Amino acid sequence: MAIRNQFKMSIGQRRVRNFSESFKAEKVIELESGVTRIRELVEEYEISGTTVRRWKVKFGKVKKNPKDLSLKQTVIPKSFLNSKSVLP
Repeated sequence: MAIRNQFKMSIGQRRVRNFSESFKAEKVIELESGVTRIRELVEEYEISGTTVRRWKVKFGKVKKNPKDLSLKQTVIPKSFLNSKSVLP
């Protein structure tokens, strides 16, 4: 049986690696379908969680709309604004 340390890569070797676009898309599909988790990909391929999250942003079906992330204005009822205790 192979020992995991035989497959360990140095930091320099990991920086050189490039994964194909199809590989990244495939892994994102696995993530979104629940087949695998980010932690499993990190451990198996010795990549950072940030890298996997970037793949999700680029290749994932769920796209976040920047407008949805902004703070929404709070609607204050007129009855509250007309209250004497609120105004000086």
